[in-house]
Amino acid sequence: MYPTALSSIEVLNSPAIAGETKPRIAANRTDGMKNAGEAAEFLGHRPVASDGSFGDYKWFTYRQVLDKAQCIGSGMSKMGIKPQECIGIFSPNRIEWSFTEHATYMYNIVSTEMRLVFVAPEKLDTMLGIWDDIPTSAKSAIDSLSEDRSVLTLTELEAAGKQDDLAPMPETPAGLDDPCTICYTSGTTGLPKGVVLSHMNFLSVVGSFKERMRIGQVLKVCVGCRIGYGCGDIRKILDDINALKPSIMVGVPRIFNRIHDQVWAQSVREKFGGNIRLIISGSAPISHDVMDFLRIAFSTTVYEGYGLTETTGPCGMTVISEMRAGNVGCTFGNCAYKLVSVPEMEYTVDDMPYPRGEICVKGHNVFTQYYKRPDLTAEAFDEHGFLRTGDIGQFDDLGNLVIGEYVAPERIENSQLVGVMVPNEEFLRREITESKELAHLEGKDLKDICADKTASDYLCRTINSWGRKSDLKGYEIPKNIHLESVPFTIENNLLTPTLKIKRADAKKLYKDILDRLYAELTKN
Repeated sequence: MYPTALSSIEVLNSPAIAGETKPRIAANRTDGMKNAGEAAEFLGHRPVASDGSFGDYKWFTYRQVLDKAQCIGSGMSKMGIKPQECIGIFSPNRIEWSFTEHATYMYNIVSTEMRLVFVAPEKLDTMLGIWDDIPTSAKSAIDSLSEDRSVLTLTELEAAGKQDDLAPMPETPAGLDDPCTICYTSGTTGLPKGVVLSHMNFLSVVGSFKERMRIGQVLKVCVGCRIGYGCGDIRKILDDINALKPSIMVGVPRIFNRIHDQVWAQSVREKFGGNIRLIISGSAPISHDVMDFLRIAFSTTVYEGYGLTETTGPCGMTVISEMRAGNVGCTFGNCAYKLVSVPEMEYTVDDMPYPRGEICVKGHNVFTQYYKRPDLTAEAFDEHGFLRTGDIGQFDDLGNLVIGEYVAPERIENSQLVGVMVPNEEFLRREITESKELAHLEGKDLKDICADKTASDYLCRTINSWGRKSDLKGYEIPKNIHLESVPFTIENNLLTPTLKIKRADAKKLYKDILDRLYAELTKN
């Protein structure tokens, strides 16, 4: 049975503004819970054995993480890093990142542009390769601690932070409005921007999670759960998950789509450890089919969240009773949404049956500024202090937010959609086997198949047929495609570290191909 209670309500006494909806906030509130004890396990990783294999998870308790963070923060203070100065972390996701970041919180140090850089071993050669280009003043802090060395291990810094093996230097409490971190946007549409996030921003988001997620096992992530880092190899992600046996899984649609495509429901729970009780999808809209598949395969709650770097991550999420796919619920209690008409794209708050427009957000979770870019900061907010997200949305009959397209800086000039597509090789070869039209491609390698115009035309017709059956609008269905045999990856600079397409780089790389696709449409 679908929910009938409103998920969000209009802000009382808010003024009516032409071309805008009234701001909406979450319709309910809940209480939080107490935190976990110091002896509870907190952060875990998989150590590498002598034969190169990865073992079982090794865990650090909350007290151990606290002690490490204090010593690392104290070591930075001894090196001359002062409150509100910046340090950098140059590393993939790993447990030492958390140790270091907690140290910056405790000693009011900002992690990004940078007097001191924490470097993962696999990134050290890259850093040393640009060492001569780093200003001399930035190296002096390291040299002052160890005259004959310019590189310290984290263990050495941690040891240096202690005072004769006794207590580390006193912490430096941060103010609510002090910068906590400078988190750079993914750079999907241009150069990344440094989003300055305050301690208030993070506290606001954590508090809002506790109010939204009422059930006990869901609250684990906010009040004291174990968080396990993977081994760092995306190809071993299923092995990591099976070893960790998580009860909560947070991911992006790209990962969940792979699960949907490659794993049958009968075995999916076993492959993911058998303990999953909650799944959260974010960073991009997830398809209805994949959302329903996850709910059925795991027999659990699946949330879809919405947020940006500028909102300190999530600013809203599906309500707990919502079983319909396709919406992201309402705001957390720390912020409000409103929609603003975009008439040049034919989205208005007067649209029927539901208002549509650009999503704007205001609240304690919203960032304070783009680092050293007051011009971009001013452009990001309207005159009422709402952040312009650049996303199109609508409010449904229950006040849930439904996400539409992204308002690109350049408007769509051509109603015909074309695209570059990396095909699923298993699916493609199955189609070749079953289709007489593609029989001449049997046994050829993927590169040759992708270069064959017959294959791209065949798949384009298949996609169009599927799109019409799925009630997609004409402009949502590609009219011409190019098959690419080389996947988009972080290494070839087409994906960000968060697995989003770097649009500017992809557009530049495939400019000639896209021009050809449009030209072929014009001829036809």
